[in-house]
Amino acid sequence: SIFIIVTSNKGDDNAQAVIRAYYNISKLKETTKSFQNKIKSSDLAAVNAGINTSLSSNEQDLKEFMKSRKIEVPRGDSKKNSQAIKQTDAIFDKFIATLDDAFLNATIDEVYSREMAYQLIRVKDLITRRKKASPSSQRSVYEKIEKNLAESSKQLENYHKAK
Repeated sequence: SIFIIVTSNKGDDNAQAVIRAYYNISKLKETTKSFQNKIKSSDLAAVNAGINTSLSSNEQDLKEFMKSRKIEVPRGDSKKNSQAIKQTDAIFDKFIATLDDAFLNATIDEVYSREMAYQLIRVKDLITRRKKASPSSQRSVYEKIEKNLAESSKQLENYHKAK
């Protein structure tokens, strides 16, 4: 069964919204890295490695964007008190638990590809909302990330079709 958590960004100020976007990308990247060696299919492993590279690039772009806007990446207490971080951690805790169960039950490839596809779409929607809420001068950074996430989703979709 799939549980969908809808988190509203209405409470986020601009900085928190950027932090939410950054942290989601960062957590997705960590997930692709930590599950790379647990994936059984060489095709899926190749797709996953590509997604990791793409997310690393997105993370770097957002980090530079944040630096130019004087937005700090939360650490320590500011991290503990950030709603954006707490909500993102809750989503990823559930995601990782699902993947860990799948690994133990020898269904990692099937579950990983499905769950990662869902997370990529969820984060792409988050980025799209950020883009729409941003002044036009700031949209290009989000457009690039949006495109990368769409491409990553497509690669996972192609993996599914080829199975």
